Amino acid sequence: MNKTLNQTNPIQNTPIELLTKLFGYQTFRPNQEAIIDAALAGHDVFAVMPTGAGKSLCYQLPAVSRKGTCVVVSPLISLMKDQVDKMCRLGIRAAYLNSALTAKQQALVLKNLQHQKYDLLYVAPERFGTSAFREALPIIQPCLFAIDEAHCISEWGHDFRPDYLALSQLCKDFPNVPIAAFTATATPRAQEDIVQRLGLRNPHMIRTSFDRPNLYYQVAEKQDELHQICTFVRQHAEQTGIVYRGTRRAVEDTADYLQAQGVKALPYHAGMDSDMRQRHQEAFDTGTCDVVVATIAFGMGIDKPNVRYVVHGDLPKNVDSYYQETGRAGRDGESAHCLLLFDWSDVPRIRYFISKMPSIEEQRKARTKLDAMIQFATRRRCRRHALLGYFGERYHRRECRTCDICNPQNAFNAPTIKRSSHNRRTSTLSTTLKLIREGLSLQDIAEQRELESRTIARHIADLAARGDVSDISRHVASAKVRLLEELFDQHGTERLKPIIEAAAGRITYDEARIVRGALQKAPC
Repeated sequence: MNKTLNQTNPIQNTPIELLTKLFGYQTFRPNQEAIIDAALAGHDVFAVMPTGAGKSLCYQLPAVSRKGTCVVVSPLISLMKDQVDKMCRLGIRAAYLNSALTAKQQALVLKNLQHQKYDLLYVAPERFGTSAFREALPIIQPCLFAIDEAHCISEWGHDFRPDYLALSQLCKDFPNVPIAAFTATATPRAQEDIVQRLGLRNPHMIRTSFDRPNLYYQVAEKQDELHQICTFVRQHAEQTGIVYRGTRRAVEDTADYLQAQGVKALPYHAGMDSDMRQRHQEAFDTGTCDVVVATIAFGMGIDKPNVRYVVHGDLPKNVDSYYQETGRAGRDGESAHCLLLFDWSDVPRIRYFISKMPSIEEQRKARTKLDAMIQFATRRRCRRHALLGYFGERYHRRECRTCDICNPQNAFNAPTIKRSSHNRRTSTLSTTLKLIREGLSLQDIAEQRELESRTIARHIADLAARGDVSDISRHVASAKVRLLEELFDQHGTERLKPIIEAAAGRITYDEARIVRGALQKAPC
């Protein structure tokens, strides 16, 4: 590979002039100017910046100041088009190269690259595995490599991706081209790992505070999450929010429930076709819908400033993910509410997926991170102290006054996590299972536990999916089971709404949910 690279052109405008004339801002945000100056001087950069801190500008401005093309590496294929469209509107020559393009379109982008027609090129890390792209790189004269979501290269990061490992070759193949790595979440241990793996050369280090003082953190006991989520959303009527659920099925159920209650909500998960995902994201961006119910497939890199709340209906797998997802709230600096509904029954589901990881060492690291998330959710201490402490940062005030521990008056009216003298890993599912085995009906269990029947129906569905309950005849009549089996065979098990509509009033959501659980027989 040719390693003779371009030198920078004399900059015609200073960074502050470009900031004003091209990007329309009057001042830099904290740390932006220092990062840009380092990149323009040809130095490597490693920056830990919270969501909303303006990291994109830190490589977009140098891209128009240096000769050649800035190559931006990002895992967020679905958002590349949005970034490129924004740059083109500003008059910046930008393109993306990913699997969403046809072979003909990809060939055109590569041809334009070789004629140095782009200031910015967005690519996924997988692109470095293709010979055509590797051969084109020296020709396009890269002026800067910007690596977004850099935690993906670290096995101590929360979203390790093997495709990122190929980026460790960049510093060897392009010794004169600066590399700027960015992430919103990295513990000190992950930070060291990222710098080492990328081979950054005496990088300019920026590590901003992880504190988001405008966010109010709350953890509450999950009892009837659909009702709890709907009540919370209604208390924030006409405000924009994101509801995260742990599975696609839960996303669909929650979106259906909210819609049935008159909430303008849409689902978003990786199982939907790309056109529908794009339409739902655009509806959220433009305010056509108030709430997106999503898996973690939604939200990374979104630039919507007025998200007023983020709800986690299920336990995140680690603190890193929780911090990044809550960070999508309040990017305009105004107050926002972050609610996590916790139940011990979420833990076995996450542990099941951890057990499927191919490496014993990966499993060990993931369990360590899960334990930290559980501690955050269950310990009765200032949430902000706990959150910042996880990232190696000390909070210097005694109380933050912006979490449910320090200021419970502002908390959503939901039960707090209760400490128990018995094994805390005993879940509410276990209690329901015990009563089922004692021969109680769904309604009897609901009355004894003082819970709504739909909550117990969800318990039975989850227990049936895990294989703990094999006989559901006490809860759903055999004729209805046969009907539901036929309907699920026709419509699939992803969504309940089409099943209910096809049944034309003969089936309830609770019955459909229980039978679906029995059909799937997979850990929940």
